[in-house]
Amino acid sequence: MVGKLRLSEWTTRDGERRSKIQVVADAVQFIGSPKKAGLAEPPDTARRRQSGRYGRAGPPAWQHHRSPSKCGRIDGCSIAPGKDGPPCRRHPGMADMRREEKGMNMDGRPMRPSRPRTPHCRWLLTLPVVVAAVVVGCTSSSSRPVRLSADRVLGPLPVPAGNPQTPEKVELGKLLFFDKRLSATNTMACASCHDPAKGWSDGLPRSAGLRREEDRNSISLFNSAYEDFPAWDGFAASLEEHNAGAITFGDNAMSQNVPDLIRELSAVPQYRDRFGKVFGGEISFTNVIRALAAFERSLLTFDSAFDRFQAGDRSQLTKEQQEGLALFGGKAGCSSCHAPPLFTDNRFHALGVPQAGPLAEDPGRFAITGDEADRGAFRTPTLRNVTLTAPYMHDGVLATLDDVIAFYDAGGGAVPGLTGREIGPLHLSPQERKALVAFLVSLTDPTGDTRVPAVP
Repeated sequence: MVGKLRLSEWTTRDGERRSKIQVVADAVQFIGSPKKAGLAEPPDTARRRQSGRYGRAGPPAWQHHRSPSKCGRIDGCSIAPGKDGPPCRRHPGMADMRREEKGMNMDGRPMRPSRPRTPHCRWLLTLPVVVAAVVVGCTSSSSRPVRLSADRVLGPLPVPAGNPQTPEKVELGKLLFFDKRLSATNTMACASCHDPAKGWSDGLPRSAGLRREEDRNSISLFNSAYEDFPAWDGFAASLEEHNAGAITFGDNAMSQNVPDLIRELSAVPQYRDRFGKVFGGEISFTNVIRALAAFERSLLTFDSAFDRFQAGDRSQLTKEQQEGLALFGGKAGCSSCHAPPLFTDNRFHALGVPQAGPLAEDPGRFAITGDEADRGAFRTPTLRNVTLTAPYMHDGVLATLDDVIAFYDAGGGAVPGLTGREIGPLHLSPQERKALVAFLVSLTDPTGDTRVPAVP
């Protein structure tokens, strides 16, 4: 442990800190003493120098005085030479010299007899201890907690100028998110399809809907603040626009009438008070969707084992997960669409996913753009917390991550009306498939808040 502490505190003479591995390399190259390797002395050596154990020459010039008093050998000294007084670390006075003549050091203790120096042999004997300390030190440093933030991992949070983020607005949006008053029958809230305990999805192949099964899988809201089009087909270009559509669109979503919604919310004193403080006015539909969007932008994930591994803690990923990481960015080519740190390219791709659910054929992005190139194309979802959001794909047709890897390994499927495919066979071995799944598990962030608020 002593060797470990010495190593961790050594710095170069110009103040630059050396790593433990560099210390060992320098020690091997310059057997003899730390200074030959360009290193300052360990703290205990400095303390020995300060206690006067190096003879009449005293400590080196870079040491400070032991006390504010000076020895009289430099201008402005308050202690004249030859007088007893506090010992000076840089210029020993006569009292200090008399102590040395009596065989005592500057602290009044007997001086140790000098011994012949054998620095080369000493370092050869202690080198195994040094190497062991490095191993222990590196192991312990890898277990230190790594502090991560969304800005550091994901980049600055995108916030529209017309809807600045405030804690009070986020809290109001959270209450609205779990409030069933937002649906026409007061039986469905946003959280009905975006459950915090299920990765802000619902765990169903396709959402239940207000009156019948929906056509598509409920997409996760994690890191939706960074998404250009927060929906499978990209019908909305912002979270605010998406919320407006989800509340009022069709007869199977929440299908709420706006005047009815405002009337119901205005009847709640807590909502009147909160909207007044956050927006400075009465309740309006515009401010409802703004508050919801502010809350959704707070649903961030950035502290997974993969993130800590990337931050320098190499113990966070197992060997198998590291092999999966190499495949993810290499042979499997997953990162071409699921690019870190968001693990999405925010684009739309036609992969030939088998159709399941009420629709015989889902046109995907084509229904929004009318461009044949977008037929059967859907937005690339994030892979962060992907273990929490099964089943997978836009229609929930693939139940497990093993099914997803098998689908991509086979080269995807045919897209009706289109020739050619965006992906081809990957030719993965069973071990490589397993390693990819193991890596995807490392993208799980266990720090998310899944508490449900008390709705007024």
